[in-house]
Amino acid sequence: MSGCPFTPLVRVVRTTITATEAGKQLIDGLSCRFLYLSREGWQKQIAAGNVLLNSQCMDAAHVLTAGDQLEFIPRGLEEKAVCWDIEILYEDARFVVVNKPGNLPCHPAGSFFNHTLWAWLKQMHHMDDVYFVNRIDRETSGVVLIARKSEDVSLATKLLLEESSTKEYLVLVEGIVSEKYFVAKGWLAQDHQSEIRKKRRFYYEREHIPVGDKAEFCKTEFFKVKESADLSITLLKARLHTGRMHQIRATLFSLGYPVVGDKLYGVDDQLFLKFIHSELTEEDGRRLRLLRQALHAYRLKLKLPNEGKEEFIAPYPVELQELLDY
Repeated sequence: MSGCPFTPLVRVVRTTITATEAGKQLIDGLSCRFLYLSREGWQKQIAAGNVLLNSQCMDAAHVLTAGDQLEFIPRGLEEKAVCWDIEILYEDARFVVVNKPGNLPCHPAGSFFNHTLWAWLKQMHHMDDVYFVNRIDRETSGVVLIARKSEDVSLATKLLLEESSTKEYLVLVEGIVSEKYFVAKGWLAQDHQSEIRKKRRFYYEREHIPVGDKAEFCKTEFFKVKESADLSITLLKARLHTGRMHQIRATLFSLGYPVVGDKLYGVDDQLFLKFIHSELTEEDGRRLRLLRQALHAYRLKLKLPNEGKEEFIAPYPVELQELLDY
């Protein structure tokens, strides 16, 4: 199921032109800042009158000034197909817990707006407001905790930091992991060996990170669950002690165990560049094994102020289990 199952919400993007963008032509400012459309795509949106600057339509060559108010109302902008197999695991007057499928963004970003869990919760689950306590990547499946009110986000976030709280993932990696248990305690920083700027690398020692680079402390416990010698893959359980961006994926990649199906932290990050340009081939698909990263938010434990429910478990997805049992 890929088409939007509800009446689409109207999207309006509003932003203020910064000093850095001032002096650029409108088309250049849009193309550099909003990468989900090509230069040609932005040309079409400007020509169609979908881009306003200070409430007026402008030519693509119009020069931007700091403080200009930019408004974009997408019309006819197609969103990529997603999976709508969402399962409600729990809900009460303050919180909702869902099992999110792979290939579904949590919140609007880039070209995704209506094809998101956020839009589904508003339209299909009739939530007036949607506040994500934890977010997982578009291709990651599993437990997502949502608050109905902003004040409950702070409460749940504090509860997640308590020692009794637990976030556990199941992850399939390339190769046979020999250790039954190991801890990766160190730092995450930019991976300068990759041309992809957002890619991160795990370092055990802070001094190994280039001077001036921003680094974040992270800690993950890993438990070996199962292996397939025939396929040369291993299923691990990862227990997070910190919640950093790409923490599990970047850590395992740096330790020599790339995540199955991961285009950025998998067998070859050039597959990520091919993916964003819709250039993946059948051979690329065979190298990836899966068209989504094999990462699943399996278990979330925290003491919510509810009926006593403290543990939320999302069953392991069929497509991942089938690969492991092949």
